[in-house]
Amino acid sequence: MKEKDGMVVQNSLLGWTVFGGNRNDSSNNHQVMNVIIHTPVDLTQFLTLESLEVDIEQCDCKKAQLANEEIEGKLIEDSCTKVDNKWTVPYPWIKNPYELKDNKAQAERMLRSLERRLLKSPDQAAAYERKMEEMVTMGFARKLEESEVNNYPGPVHYIPHQSIVRPDSKTTPVRIVFNSSNRYEGEAINDYWVKGPDLLNNLLGVLLRFRENEVALCANISKMYHQVAIPE
Repeated sequence: MKEKDGMVVQNSLLGWTVFGGNRNDSSNNHQVMNVIIHTPVDLTQFLTLESLEVDIEQCDCKKAQLANEEIEGKLIEDSCTKVDNKWTVPYPWIKNPYELKDNKAQAERMLRSLERRLLKSPDQAAAYERKMEEMVTMGFARKLEESEVNNYPGPVHYIPHQSIVRPDSKTTPVRIVFNSSNRYEGEAINDYWVKGPDLLNNLLGVLLRFRENEVALCANISKMYHQVAIPE
């Protein structure tokens, strides 16, 4: 970059650019200045992913994190068992669940807040009710007997649920999600589990494979999250 008398000329990857003006010039005349480059600019390197600064070398801390995620992933994978046509996966505890606080009062407050919100939208409330009943009908959930609640000796912690509304979706316009990251007295149940590796497909790889052949197929596992059984 060079500057003189209020004018600036800058050499960029796209060529030379001239801008600026004389600060002492009070006239209203405007001029457009053009620069013609006789030597073509090679943008090949500029348009590569490396030039866009996404090819970052991994530091030791990143390697340690990946190694830890690998160990966690193997711990989760080794605990999986196939029962009939379903997978059973126990919670991968890293902390004693007996340290969890009983947050029933908080969960009830959140439930009342959810009910007030649903009362303002009868259609959404009806869809929410259908989803709850569907979980019971399909055997994904059941209501506990009072005797079970009173005689249960283990740790107690409630996970609040809420709705995700997607009007554009034909299969699941209303989806019920359970918020295991909800915090009570500074702790969430997510803090008690190993996370494991990120198993999401790389987006760049998905886009590249999408263009490899003439026809692209997309599949979906119905009620996938509820299809995984959890031992008591």
